[in-house]
Amino acid sequence: MKRVIPIAICSDNNYFMHALTLALSILDISCSDYFFKFYFCYRNIKHKNLKIIKENIEAYPNSEIVFVDLTKETEKFMTVSYINSKSMFDRIFLSDFVYEDKLLYLDCDMICASDISELFNQNIDNYYLGVVQDRFVEDFAKNKSTQYIETLPNSNIYKNWEYFILSFLKLPKITDYFNSGMLLMNLEKIRQDKIKEKLIAFIIKNQPTPMPDQDALNYICNGKIKYLSPRFNFVLSTLKIFGKNDSYVKKAFDRPVIIHHKFWNTSDFKTGYNKIYKKYFLSIYKNHFILLSDYLSLKEDIKRTVKPVYYAVNWLKSFFNIFVICTKLIFTFPQHIYKKCRKIKY
Repeated sequence: MKRVIPIAICSDNNYFMHALTLALSILDISCSDYFFKFYFCYRNIKHKNLKIIKENIEAYPNSEIVFVDLTKETEKFMTVSYINSKSMFDRIFLSDFVYEDKLLYLDCDMICASDISELFNQNIDNYYLGVVQDRFVEDFAKNKSTQYIETLPNSNIYKNWEYFILSFLKLPKITDYFNSGMLLMNLEKIRQDKIKEKLIAFIIKNQPTPMPDQDALNYICNGKIKYLSPRFNFVLSTLKIFGKNDSYVKKAFDRPVIIHHKFWNTSDFKTGYNKIYKKYFLSIYKNHFILLSDYLSLKEDIKRTVKPVYYAVNWLKSFFNIFVICTKLIFTFPQHIYKKCRKIKY
């Protein structure tokens, strides 16, 4: 009997295609000796789109999908309107709806680039979570940045990222702050110590914080975290910002397992990993009525085509307005002079 790897992915109707792209990359690249059980946690996804998800995932013989509707869960405790998707809070409720002892949670803006069993098999018996450090927040803290803090109504309490991490969240070091996009979860220990209830209490008391769900997880799980290699949650934009010589990038770049990046927003970002994303994204259309030869390239082609047309139309409008003004002047100016002359008394 194959060993089961349970994986949770959360999404709403806006991102279901990207969540499915992630699942397909896992199934295609990872070792077939495992059975993959996907918990697809969703809110407000259309029935026809749930059907597309089910058909594509269950096309693989070593997989199954369980749908979990979390639409109403966060509404019970949220009192602040968040700009970001409410789906970011869904991971907090996984221990109630996923009946596994160990679970891998992944954000939907990711793809799998290597066998995911290496990540799942990390030992976290004595920890709540297996995580990867947040390299961007480390940089914010080192520079005492106020990005994402300055716009909050309680920014005077949080001050800057260094103060927020060390004094408010009470983490030992700024490098201890982790990214919650990938969570290897010890659900048995999380249930046992009532971590979900503690997370909700923190969010209710302190909302809003700069990165709501992530801040809560960092504070509540502090001291029971196992830090894993950046290979397991490689935020691709760190390569562009910090360069290949950065210690975080060095550890992750050559052999990443999970790549964290919104590929659909940056098709011009040439790293070689775009091909992986596009391959699985486009494969979804194979058995459905939509057929795109290259979604991301088409998007760029439309931009390149529409821009010159837009400028040309604006130029023509300006030219026409000038022409109208000149025509009026040509025909009305002599009349104006003639009227003036008639009024002159000699």
